[in-house]
Amino acid sequence: MLPGKPTDRSIRFARATMLFLLVSVFFLSASGCGGSSDNCTVVDNGDGTATITCPDGTSATIENGQNGRDGQDGASCSIFDNGDGTKTIFCTDGTSVTVNDGQNGDSTLVVNEALQEGDPNCPAGGIAVHTGIDGNGNGLLEGDEITGTSYLCNGQDGNGTLPSGVLHGSYTIRNSIDAYLISLITEITGDLMVDAPGLAGLSLPKLTAVGGNLSIDDNTDLTSLDLMALTSVGGDLSIGSNDSMASLSLPTLASVGGDFVIEFNIVTTSLSLAAIESVGENLVIQNNDALTSIALPVLTSVGGGLYIGYNDALTSLTGLDSLASVGGDLYIDDNPDLTSLAMSALTSIEGNLLIDNNDALTSLFGLDSLESVGGYLKISQCNVLASLSLPALVSVEKYLVIENVSQSLISVNFSALTSVGEYLSFFDDFSLTSLLLPALSAVGGYLKISKCDSLTSLSLPALTSVGVYLLIRDNFVLTNLSLPALATVGEGLEIDYNRALTSLSLPALTSIGSDVLISHNDFQTSVSLQSLVDVGGDLEIDRNYRLTSLDLTAVASVGGDLLIIREDMLTSLSLPALVVVGGTMEIVSNYSLTNMSGLDSLESVGGDLIVVANNVLPSLALTALTSVGGNLNIQANTSLTSLSLTTIATLVGDLYIYNNVLLCNSIAIALRDQLIAAGWSGTTEIHDNDDSC
Repeated sequence: MLPGKPTDRSIRFARATMLFLLVSVFFLSASGCGGSSDNCTVVDNGDGTATITCPDGTSATIENGQNGRDGQDGASCSIFDNGDGTKTIFCTDGTSVTVNDGQNGDSTLVVNEALQEGDPNCPAGGIAVHTGIDGNGNGLLEGDEITGTSYLCNGQDGNGTLPSGVLHGSYTIRNSIDAYLISLITEITGDLMVDAPGLAGLSLPKLTAVGGNLSIDDNTDLTSLDLMALTSVGGDLSIGSNDSMASLSLPTLASVGGDFVIEFNIVTTSLSLAAIESVGENLVIQNNDALTSIALPVLTSVGGGLYIGYNDALTSLTGLDSLASVGGDLYIDDNPDLTSLAMSALTSIEGNLLIDNNDALTSLFGLDSLESVGGYLKISQCNVLASLSLPALVSVEKYLVIENVSQSLISVNFSALTSVGEYLSFFDDFSLTSLLLPALSAVGGYLKISKCDSLTSLSLPALTSVGVYLLIRDNFVLTNLSLPALATVGEGLEIDYNRALTSLSLPALTSIGSDVLISHNDFQTSVSLQSLVDVGGDLEIDRNYRLTSLDLTAVASVGGDLLIIREDMLTSLSLPALVVVGGTMEIVSNYSLTNMSGLDSLESVGGDLIVVANNVLPSLALTALTSVGGNLNIQANTSLTSLSLTTIATLVGDLYIYNNVLLCNSIAIALRDQLIAAGWSGTTEIHDNDDSC
């Protein structure tokens, strides 16, 4: 009994085609008529009804169809279990069909209710397909056992033939009968789900459109798929885990409104989508182990992301020649046999671009038209990639990372690139010999070039600003570094451990928001920062053992520490404009330093002032210095004979002057007395200077 329906409506019993009888017999057998050679009989009761009875006592009485022909009196159908998860139904008139078996437990029933002409859902008549769980096991759907209803409407003839035209609602195919029921349907307004593990072939040759989602998943025996008329899917399209499908072709499919996912089809070797022009959301092609080729020749846009990954046999992307834009991310990763990219029409990616772990990829030829990346661009672990060129790329909104790409990568050319929004990194590219970024003018965050062991020259002629940090480190054969236009660095500048670097010139650099570190560049002979005025943090020139020339003539303030340490060949230190050091000032172990006369403008040091172990320094004169915020430490300057700090009035810490073997002890004592007279009361340590004068 169907709730809310007039009792005189009937379930069609069309013996001419056996269609609806077979549906009824199938579900009764699934719920209790199983077993080899079980027989269910069909008896015409002579009153417009027929009764189906199975050996376990299960029975159901249904009304004969109005448009079909009644069955023969006493006609019987037998059900034979094939032992492979299917049953074959044989009837005495020669009709037979093989279907998948049902599952144990409460039966899921499908009941087909005949609809007369004039029905509001099917004006030409048709069928209401009710589905639900037979909770009480009586073989009927009653009351709230009905969980869903779909409508199969007749064509214009209204003769009770297979429904055609539009199916209003959603539909699920679990077996061959379910598929046959809608084989003449042209449109489904809701979802279509195909979940039939035993189904070998699916043919819906008239279907042109699915308004909702189309799911063809987990059909382990499906070898053929005929959707030759399908032009559009309004929602998501998923084709996955169909273990026996060798090829996939949807020749007329033009658009998918949602996600299009093709995955885990382990024997599928080819993918042909010759008519598809757009995918509204994401296009995912992944984990198809045998897939060798992709053909989407007219696809122009993907509204979301395009993900092509973990396709072990895929060799080329030549079937994506028309793709012009990707609205989300483009990920091409873990395709070990992929040798080339062919997306020559692609100009923009709104999200991220990731090319990673494609072991056979030799070049990025095929991305020659790409102009912008709205997220990050990362290329790594492509083991035979020898050259990397994106000649049309102008901007990357987030970060651009070329890291540990390949032992074979020797050249990178981003000839049109002007800006990177967050950070730019070249790291662990051991074989890289040529890096061309001639138009790069701005990096919004970090710029890092490190461990490029074969790079000998680096020129960034248009670079004017780095928003956060500039790091050039551990490039062992880098001899030439040219940054002629660099004017500002938002936070830090670090150029260190470039063992072969001979010179550094940053002629336009005026300000650095935080630290400057130039260190351990063993062959560096000169550093020129002649326009640098303000350093917000530390300024450290440390262990550049061959440095002979240091130009810091414009530096007026250092917000942190000023450290000049172990510059073994530096003879002169001149910072004539320097007024303030906010932290500690250390001039330590510069074994060739003979002249510090270029500190005449220095007025205050916020921390310690340390001048130690400068073995050939003869004199120290800080004639404008008035205050030291920490300790004053002058020691082990073995050639020091002259000390002039006559203007110092404030010392917050202690006074240490010792082991300056040529400095008259009286000069040290005079400085102590000068401080005491100004109100100082700290600790004094004066000894091992020259007591003879």
